[in-house]
Order: sequence, then C-alpha cells, then structure tokens
Amino acid sequence: IPVVLLTARAQVEHRIAGFESGADAYLPKPFNAQELRVRVQTLIAERQRLRRRFAGSVHAAPEQDPAAEEPMALPPREEAFLAKVEDVITEHLSDTHFGVERLAEELAMSRRQLFRKLRALVEETPASLIRRRRMEYAVRLLHQNDLAIKEVAYEVGYQSPTSFTKAFREVYGVPPSEYILPE
Repeated sequence: IPVVLLTARAQVEHRIAGFESGADAYLPKPFNAQELRVRVQTLIAERQRLRRRFAGSVHAAPEQDPAAEEPMALPPREEAFLAKVEDVITEHLSDTHFGVERLAEELAMSRRQLFRKLRALVEETPASLIRRRRMEYAVRLLHQNDLAIKEVAYEVGYQSPTSFTKAFREVYGVPPSEYILPE
C-alpha cells in the first residue's frame, strides 16, 4: 500500500525522516488537490509495473523475461523484501517440505501477513510464487539435458516424478518430456 504523508512539517529534515520511515510521497500542507491526485495515480502505476515485473506469467515461455520490458526502481523496503523472498525460495528449491509456512517462518512473518504483502506487491500468492520458481528452475534444468525428468523432479522439490509431471503440464500445457527442445 503506497504511503503518502500530508503534513505541516515542510523542513528538509522532516521530509528526509518521512522518506527514511518508508513514505512513498511527502506533501507539505497546504497541498494542491490536483498534485495529490497525480502523485497517487503515479504511485498506483508504479505498483502495477512492480507487479508485472515480479509476477510475470507462468504460462509464458521461460525464455521471455517479464522484468526485461520495464526497468524500474523499487522502493528500498519492497526491493529488500522481494529480494529476501527470492533468496529464501531459491535456497529451498529442492526441499520437498518447503512451503508457505516455512517461507513465512524464514521471513519472520505470519502466513497471513506474507500472503497479504505478496498479493499487494506482485498479485501472487506465496504458494504460486514458490511453484512458479520451481517450474522456472525445472525448465532450466531440462534445457541442460544432462538430467533425467525424474532427477529434475527431485531437484525442484517434488516427492514424485508423477506429481512433478502433473504440475508441469498444468503450467506449460505439455509434459516435461515433450517440453525438452531437441538439439
């Protein structure tokens, strides 16, 4: 949720303190209503670009990087949070017992708080984010052609190749054996 501070404190040190505390915008009183509207519209547009950047589409070809289309500077807190989420998921990709509960634990958040925060930032649930990252990693492993599908399934945290194949088919529309590109 974007935070806009409307305040009578207009000194530079107050503005700096406001931004350091996580505000996305700082408008001193008296403020112009049109300026406030434009600033809010800009913040909403930035959030939408952020969601597109990090959410991507699991149904798109993995070679297409949704982040490549729009470079954007993220607010530092959100950038740090999303980087931590990515690090934790990457660290536990092959762990079959890793799920939303463990992700929330690692981030020192409640499951509900994690769900809300990820939905707000990237319009994706923690479970779908974990699944998408596993599938993206699986595709990279499949393209290397040095691992069997069964090995890839275990490497990306699935307990059985059958459940991996089912999940892969749901995401990409074809089983992993058909997805592997011939050289």
